[in-house]
Amino acid sequence: MRQLQRLLEDRDPEGHAAAILSLDRALTVDHPRPLPRTNLILIAGNGARRREDGEALIGWQKMPEEYKASHDLQVVELILTDGEVLIDGIYSTLWQEEA
Repeated sequence: MRQLQRLLEDRDPEGHAAAILSLDRALTVDHPRPLPRTNLILIAGNGARRREDGEALIGWQKMPEEYKASHDLQVVELILTDGEVLIDGIYSTLWQEEA
């Protein structure tokens, strides 16, 4: 979660201010508040050519009928302009070939 916060700060601190603040409050080290357990799905990538800005890939108004877990389900879509450059850079640092 802290890495996601830093990515949002690097990407657009003004545009993501509410999310950054929310993460900061949840991750405060001095006085952490207990958070209920949730299941988190993070989808990161480029915006689809056929979707408008702000149009979600995953429906969020209603819990999927197939979801049977007792914990809340959170889905985060991180849509980036030219995201493949960032994603390729991350993958290249994870799986570097040894010389």
